[in-house]
Amino acid sequence: MTWGGGGGTARLVPWCIAPLSAILPEALHRILGFPGLLPEPWKDTTVAPLLKGSKGSSQLGGYRPICISPRLRRALEGAAACRRVASMAQVLHARRYGFQAGRCGYGVLDTVLGCATLACRTDESRALGSTQCQSHQRGACLAAYLDPSDALYRVPHTRLIEVLRCRHVPRCIARFARYWLYGRGASTMVSGRRSAASVLAAGVPHGARLHCVT
Repeated sequence: MTWGGGGGTARLVPWCIAPLSAILPEALHRILGFPGLLPEPWKDTTVAPLLKGSKGSSQLGGYRPICISPRLRRALEGAAACRRVASMAQVLHARRYGFQAGRCGYGVLDTVLGCATLACRTDESRALGSTQCQSHQRGACLAAYLDPSDALYRVPHTRLIEVLRCRHVPRCIARFARYWLYGRGASTMVSGRRSAASVLAAGVPHGARLHCVT
């Protein structure tokens, strides 16, 4: 396994032989510190449809596409996601945006709506804008309808990176997210048969560890 970047290349012990603990520190340093160091084959994602428990096999929308990824890639993407969330916790007010107990429900909804409006600027964002909230005497917040996942799934990758910059996410995280998103391909596997890969220009695959980038 070879990792390229900087002025040369560095070889890591193949992950099929070495334990994960022997590879992860060096890999994290290279991936999170420099852009464009993920092996190109990792950009090709296999998506398998999973039947929802509450749906029938013949129902429309009865399947959920799930991203199937190598264990090491999921570990690296998970580490990048944790760093992204930690950076947001330092930028945003903890109590308002849900990083600590006592968060304000209105603040969370306001953040979701703000990100969706900035990123989408489409009919999906206007649908989110029509979300109604009702406040009870205890101060609890109820969302009459809030399903941002479908809207964010249509957000172009260029918009996602723009949102990260506007939210003052550290450059290393933004670079990794940009490289991770751009040029990704997905192929569907059903009953052992794989379709031709198609380029993902928007959204992120279901089940990906960096889904919180949106």
